[in-house]
Amino acid sequence: ITVRDAVQCRVGAVDYLSSGLSTFMVEMLESSAILHNATPRSFVIIDELGRGTSTFDGFGIAWAIAEELAARKHCQALFASHFHELCELEGRHPGAVCNVHVTAEPAEAAGAGGTPGLKFLYKLANGPSRRSFGVHVAQLAGMPKSVVEQARGKAAELEAFRDVTMGGGANVKSEEENANDAPALSSCLSAAERQALLSAVAAVQSADDVSENSEALSAFADVVRTVSARTDAGVVSAA
Repeated sequence: ITVRDAVQCRVGAVDYLSSGLSTFMVEMLESSAILHNATPRSFVIIDELGRGTSTFDGFGIAWAIAEELAARKHCQALFASHFHELCELEGRHPGAVCNVHVTAEPAEAAGAGGTPGLKFLYKLANGPSRRSFGVHVAQLAGMPKSVVEQARGKAAELEAFRDVTMGGGANVKSEEENANDAPALSSCLSAAERQALLSAVAAVQSADDVSENSEALSAFADVVRTVSARTDAGVVSAA
């Protein structure tokens, strides 16, 4: 890293409720200050954006800020995010954006109470992370088994939904890595099941009220559970 005119950071979470500033508002104010003051000679560090609002709003804000830094500010930056879809920026801005991740893996030895451990390798590797450990960390924190299992199942349903509606989003796994994971949704579906999923998606998009939306999502979840039950791992991944 060469000499820079400024090091600008947006890291951590804090609020100033006595002044009427929520955690998300502080996050936005800090980000705004960076965008207004960063130059091509600045070094910017951003650790997570968009956690204090809806998923779609948060992703949109994170994408726009990352692209502003890469495409218009042209400053050197470290941008950490839990939105895998942001990895698509590397393809949109080759040479300006490079995806890397900090490596981790489930530990072989079980932790306290028989809970699997998580080993942080403290190494940077090229490309986006091949998996998320959110549910794993919830298990490490001692969440009830029923909650962990429900979280894992719901995550699988949502990933499968993305696989059908958006083609799986960012390509976060290599072919070799996918071969060792649960089979992708598209490879497990019969023609009738795929049509049922597409019909459920269309019903969700055209639903006029909450009850219609809930019925469509329920139908989708039923098909996903049926397919999952047929796989050896019992879980369908969105590859």
